[in-house]
Amino acid sequence: MANMLKKIKEMERREQNRNRQRLTMVAMGFLFFSAIFFGAIWAYIMTAENARQELCEQGIKSMSYSDFARARAYFEEADASDEPYAAEFLAWLNISSGDYKAAAAAAERAVQFRRHSAYEVLGNLALIGFGKAQGTAAAISYFEQGAIRIANDEAAQIKAGTMVTDNWYDGDPMNMQPADIRKRASQLFSAMIHRALPVIENNEEFVDFVLRANQKGADNLELILGDMFFVGNKRLASNAESAVKNWQAAMDKGDENALTRLAGANWHGYALKRDPQTAFDLYSNAAGKNNPVALYALGLIALRSNSTNNSNVAVKFFSSAAANGYGPASTALGVFAFTETRAAGSLGTAAQWLRIAAQEQQDLAGRVMYDLMLMSGKGVGKNFSRGFDDMLQVAEVYRPAQDIIDLLQKRIPAEQILSQVMILANQVLRGRVAYMEGDPVFELEILDPTTKEPMYRPFTYYKSVTTLSKSFTDHFGPLNFTRVTDFNKVDIDGKHLLHPSLARVIIQCAPSTGVTGGFGGDPRMPRPEPPKVPSVYNIGDFVPPVALVESRPLRDDHGLFTRVM
Repeated sequence: MANMLKKIKEMERREQNRNRQRLTMVAMGFLFFSAIFFGAIWAYIMTAENARQELCEQGIKSMSYSDFARARAYFEEADASDEPYAAEFLAWLNISSGDYKAAAAAAERAVQFRRHSAYEVLGNLALIGFGKAQGTAAAISYFEQGAIRIANDEAAQIKAGTMVTDNWYDGDPMNMQPADIRKRASQLFSAMIHRALPVIENNEEFVDFVLRANQKGADNLELILGDMFFVGNKRLASNAESAVKNWQAAMDKGDENALTRLAGANWHGYALKRDPQTAFDLYSNAAGKNNPVALYALGLIALRSNSTNNSNVAVKFFSSAAANGYGPASTALGVFAFTETRAAGSLGTAAQWLRIAAQEQQDLAGRVMYDLMLMSGKGVGKNFSRGFDDMLQVAEVYRPAQDIIDLLQKRIPAEQILSQVMILANQVLRGRVAYMEGDPVFELEILDPTTKEPMYRPFTYYKSVTTLSKSFTDHFGPLNFTRVTDFNKVDIDGKHLLHPSLARVIIQCAPSTGVTGGFGGDPRMPRPEPPKVPSVYNIGDFVPPVALVESRPLRDDHGLFTRVM
């Protein structure tokens, strides 16, 4: 009986061993075939991932070579395969080339892949009326979202040790605090704001955008805020004290344009006691940095000084300003070539300077003069209709042009008008006559928004040239402080002026702050920051083609959005 039980137990043990062996074989078989199965899936996934990554890489390369159609095709194919970086590059290509509807669709898809640079694309699109959310408030929101998300991603990379370049944190990454990330986000946000400013199409939206951005903590807006306070608008009352305060803050931060702002304030006495010497020093400092506004101002001051060599010195300053793209300087050189040069070809030289001022540097005064030369055939082939048609366009924004059209319609010859315009321009530039005091960008006198009656801007210390100390006029020359002329008493060669506004053709009639009269008047195509090439890609850094980063008008001559093909 005992032996029988032993045999039974032995048989059970053997059966258990056989069962374990069978289970082991089944498990090994299962693992083997699973490995083959999952290996095949992994190989398929890796092959597909490599294929779509290669498509995106080819798109980036094609974009670098300015083959935008091929790049777009590669990106679209990669995006259709869910390559996470394709939509980001596609959005940037589309917005930079002017295909804004397609850019909005690609950017919306890119943010789903956590590609945060697409938020800047969406913000720019919101400013020009594309995307799900539009307007200045939407743009600010997009920029905020993008900035904080990018900052958080960068912080994670720094802590992980994977951010090789552009590491903005000094110190042990493990000691990084939320305040450090917020500071980085603020820098990114401010950069987005400044890149978006040229995109805005009108003054009201520009002002609203700047005020919102300033409220959100965007940095380096002091110069623009100072300009807005100086000119005044529907949201901000004109206030020179606030303007000077902001300009001083901008200069303290190293903004070179603030030098001319404060120079103009000192020269004319806006919220500061009038101090031409301090103004001259500030202009000289800015001119040393090739600031064209300062170079032009020094040219005017030299031209009107007591020096016997004033004209030569002035022409050198004007030439430098013109070489730096300043239209009023080119116009001044054209005026002198027309009125003071008797050499052969001087009229042609005048026409050339005025053409540059009008067509390349967008100076209204040069444009009016060049149109008159076209209509009269002086220094250039006569083309009355071309000059008249352009004068009609200028008249929409520039009152002297409309007065000239009225004179032409009274059958007064264009040549006669041109002659008086040029002689008066020469006299204004030399300071022998003056049609206004103060900064030439705008009049001291404005209309009360309620009563529409004339009122003076609240410029605390502004003093008329009639009250200036004699020491100023002795040092700089009396022509630098000419009183306003009664043009009803002015004649040219014994003839009355055809119209007093002919003296106003020269806009930059005095040393200025460099402030322009409006904001958002020359919108440019969006130029957001290009995406960075992912570290997993097998190509180096992406170098954007010039066509996608250079400044271009937002709209063409027909009012349609500019496209880069």
